[in-house]
Amino acid sequence: MFVLKRLSDAERDGDGVQAVISGAGLSNDGRGQFVLSPNSKGQVLAFERAYQSGVSMQGKLTT
Repeated sequence: MFVLKRLSDAERDGDGVQAVISGAGLSNDGRGQFVLSPNSKGQVLAFERAYQSGVSMQGKLTT
């Protein structure tokens, strides 16, 4: 189980912080039947954009 919480709140409450989300991304090509219909190319693009926005951690990203 995991809980998402603002970093400042977690630090104030003395919670152990395991990770910080520093970036997020969303992509949609608008060509599917529905706006958010899964599309493998769009999913790859969303992942790449999210990763690029979080790269400011300079090599500290782990899986």
